[in-house]
Amino acid sequence: MNDKSLFPLYAEDVQALAGLYPAVDVHQQFRNMIGWLAANPRRRKTKSGIERFINSWLAKEQDRGYAVPAAQPTSKPKPDQRTQLKNKIRDLELEINNENQALLRAIDWGATQESIDSSKRRIAEMSRQRQQLLDELGGRNGQ
Repeated sequence: MNDKSLFPLYAEDVQALAGLYPAVDVHQQFRNMIGWLAANPRRRKTKSGIERFINSWLAKEQDRGYAVPAAQPTSKPKPDQRTQLKNKIRDLELEINNENQALLRAIDWGATQESIDSSKRRIAEMSRQRQQLLDELGGRNGQ
């Protein structure tokens, strides 16, 4: 934002936006927004304008009419519990990586200590969840 802080965005927020804009890759668009704001520092948003910016950006992408590839009918069996755990771990690792990158950008941009600490807490919580899943996966090695 224009005060060099980061707007807190949580997984639930991203899921809600993905539901509102089904034809948009919301994660990619957030990366695009971050890049655009980094390249245009004079056009960074205020606390009161950031949500409108996000929704306007996503609405424009939705209106472009890109179709999200429809799921192909398949006869593949549902992944077993071990595969599901591996997928959850992979997804958490991606989220941890994204949060780490956002933290580094926040530090570079001189974000507030509160914003930096919040990001560190999110990383710690996701890392704890990842470890729990790894422990659960280890218990399923023989299955």
